Amino acid sequence: MPFTYFVIRAIGGVKSYIKDDLKLYLFIWFAFVFIFFSFSGTKLPHYIIYGYTPIFILSALYIQSNINKKWLFYPLIGFLILLLFLPDIATTLQEYIRDKLAVVLIKNAYNTFDIWYRVSIILLIIFLLWVYKKIKSNDTILLSIALSMIIMVNYIVIPTYGKLMQQPIKEAGELAKSRGYKDIIAYKVNTPSFNVYYEGLVSKAKPKIGDIVFTKVPKLKDFKAYQTLYRKNGFALIKVEKQ
Repeated sequence: MPFTYFVIRAIGGVKSYIKDDLKLYLFIWFAFVFIFFSFSGTKLPHYIIYGYTPIFILSALYIQSNINKKWLFYPLIGFLILLLFLPDIATTLQEYIRDKLAVVLIKNAYNTFDIWYRVSIILLIIFLLWVYKKIKSNDTILLSIALSMIIMVNYIVIPTYGKLMQQPIKEAGELAKSRGYKDIIAYKVNTPSFNVYYEGLVSKAKPKIGDIVFTKVPKLKDFKAYQTLYRKNGFALIKVEKQ
């Protein structure tokens, strides 16, 4: 988003690509990246970057054709409304969520999705509605929604998500590095970024007494006694004292 409309149109024209070598090459390039990285265990967001170039070129071919403003604005505004009420929706549904880590994160939602988060989204929605009603030029419309998307992703979504999910991993890794902990064990958790912040490798062996362990809070029940070195948003760094 917000150019999913053009992506769908580009993929919808795949039958015509057989007769066009360039379009066929671009489509195969994108399809290979999309399928190959879909089998990745971590599925980090940046993996799809390798497939952006061909799908962007294919989509650009449809930008100068007739544009239906509704398909550009409605999905984006709808997504912003969903983001606006995300903490409330999650809180309402938490009793149906079985993932204990998710429940921990939901309980911290209102501290993370603060007033700045909500006001920013409301202002973006107002701006998009104004553009939809007042602006006629296709170029200006595309630039306006692109600007809105850049603001939403880079200054609202990513910082908020990072504060909720990535910040604890970063802080735990940096703490482990600063204290010189060795032979850290990642117990029932798959967070490769911890290695980056720790600047070292962690193992996935069975923890023993005296080991430093990075894990999810719900997994702490597997240990009879431990010293908490760090704990935040569902993640914990501990020293095992009794198994």
